[in-house]
Amino acid sequence: MIVEFPLTVPDLVPLNRDYISPPGEHAIYADLYGYGSDKPELFAPFAPDIRDTSLEGRVNTLPGLLRAIGEGGANAMIEMMTASGVDAAIIHSYDTLEHAIVADIQTKSKGKLVGVAGCSPKMKMDAVRNLDHAVRKLGLKAASIAPYANGMHADDRRYYPIYSKCCELDIPVIVHTSTNLLAGVRNDCGHPSFLDQVATDFPELTIIAHHAGWPWVLDMVSIALRHPNMYISPAGMRPRHFNKPGGGWQPLIQFGDTVLRDRVMWGSNWPMLPIRRSHDELRALPLRPESLDAWLGGNAARVFKLNDVSTAKSAVSG
Repeated sequence: MIVEFPLTVPDLVPLNRDYISPPGEHAIYADLYGYGSDKPELFAPFAPDIRDTSLEGRVNTLPGLLRAIGEGGANAMIEMMTASGVDAAIIHSYDTLEHAIVADIQTKSKGKLVGVAGCSPKMKMDAVRNLDHAVRKLGLKAASIAPYANGMHADDRRYYPIYSKCCELDIPVIVHTSTNLLAGVRNDCGHPSFLDQVATDFPELTIIAHHAGWPWVLDMVSIALRHPNMYISPAGMRPRHFNKPGGGWQPLIQFGDTVLRDRVMWGSNWPMLPIRRSHDELRALPLRPESLDAWLGGNAARVFKLNDVSTAKSAVSG
């Protein structure tokens, strides 16, 4: 089973808001990735993702692709991901997106798009109650927090009620663990060292370090070695750079091909990266076949219990 961890939620309103017309300080991300640009060279890497789909020939710009997937919702996302060889996907969101929207997409996908509930400690106990409702009533499968967006390190005690609720609900928590581009936010908000204390205080909590702690990958690996429930996702990072000197990714290749093989999850983080290109670049890395199988879906399927549902080989990812 090939599982993408993660994708962005395929809904018209969030896609237009967050990527085509992003709010305030997040505009830098849209500029960086070209989400609002009609330049053909920015769309070209994404064109293979819609080859042999109903979108082929209908869109020829990146904003046009985002709108088309947004308007088509779960069905369009599943079609694109099936064409790209992906069986299922975790659809990622932060607390800016209503849980009901994510749950609706999950339902329409018949379980092939697995929903995540964004949480913010700034909502205090409402965040805990909303997470409980999202999982128990709406059926979402994980929680997600973004320390950089909250201006709080991951081991800030204001997150602890959320972590406790995740343990109670037996769901993983996804934590943005990397650099950020927001002005006025400390870069070390995403340092993996702050997950060490969390994993120590909550040994039964499954933690997924989103973006693999780059540029502090060696620190990320050392912490994952200490905690058996710590997972690493280099989502949104180009795999072709993982084996190049000076990029900081060598520890992930070394340990992810051996002792941490069962705790790495691949993902294009579409639309940050095209799906097929990310997938192909990962397969080109010097990894053992069993490591590739684990990275490309075995680990995510186990953590998100995807083997407990009938996930057909024609699922999508985006």
